[in-house]
This record gives sequence, structure tokens and C-alpha cells, in this order.
Amino acid sequence: MPVNEKSLANLKPLKKGYDPRRNMKGVPRDAVEMRKHMRKIAAEIVGGDDNAMTRLDAMIRAAMSSPKNLELVLNALFPKLLQKSVDLTTDGERLTNVIRLKVYNDAAELGEASAASQTTESGDGGE
Repeated sequence: MPVNEKSLANLKPLKKGYDPRRNMKGVPRDAVEMRKHMRKIAAEIVGGDDNAMTRLDAMIRAAMSSPKNLELVLNALFPKLLQKSVDLTTDGERLTNVIRLKVYNDAAELGEASAASQTTESGDGGE
């Protein structure tokens, strides 16, 4: 392929320090502009006065109402819920030492559990 003299004239190294041609964000400028444009479109209001919502809300509602998108929605809401795991340590046999954790969802349960653990620790008459 022959080299064009004009294309060689356009090849200039970047200046040290600030150079407006240098992309400091690490992603292509077009991608940044596209994300901004997509956010602008997603924020547009659609629907009538009684059921007005943004396009993004409408897309999420449509995704959640479709059984085809159930896995996608669950992965978005709870990223590790549907995580596939393989047991490499026991060859599929039953584990002997299992650590069980209880997850508390609200402060009331947590408060009751910590109070119960304090009473069991003091146990023998509180000596």
C-alpha cells in the first residue's frame, strides 16, 4: 500500500504534559458521548398524564414482567444469587464441618439476637 504524504504530515507525537488530543479518561470519546446520549433518551417522559414515566422505568417494567428476562432481572438486582458454583474440595461428598450464618434483615431482629446472645453468655447466674 503506498504511503500518502498528507497522512505522514498528520503524524505528530503527543506533547509532554497537557495535549488536547490525549484521551485521559481511558475510554473512547465516542463511547462517553453515546452513554450521555443514552442517559438523555432514558430520562425522557413517555405515556399519558395518568401513567407518565421515564423510558428507563418503562424498560425495567417490561423486563420484569417478561418471564424470559427473569434471570437478567435477578442478576441485576442480586448479582451473586444465581452464581453457579462447583465443589472442587470434597468430590461431591457431604461436608463435615459446615459453618452456618444467619442473615438479619432489619435492626429489630439484630437487636433481639444480640440481646439473646448476651443472656446466653452470662448464663450461669451472671457471676
